[in-house]
Amino acid sequence: MPFIHALVSSPRFDEGLAAEIATTLTELAGRHLGKAVAVTAVAVEPVSAAHWFVGGRSLASLDAASFQVTIRVTAG
Repeated sequence: MPFIHALVSSPRFDEGLAAEIATTLTELAGRHLGKAVAVTAVAVEPVSAAHWFVGGRSLASLDAASFQVTIRVTAG
């Protein structure tokens, strides 16, 4: 069963965006990794722009948004 963890820092983060991200990542895992979508788990986690840093500067100070995705796949 694949597990996908998405960290998202965006001023427009809400339940709708989280659901859209989860659906898209599930579909991509099925299409490109050949994994069954019925058993693909996805966690979408918001991160405050004040707590996400790039080059030592927060996304808030850069007026930027970002994301990071980790995929763990077990054998089988």
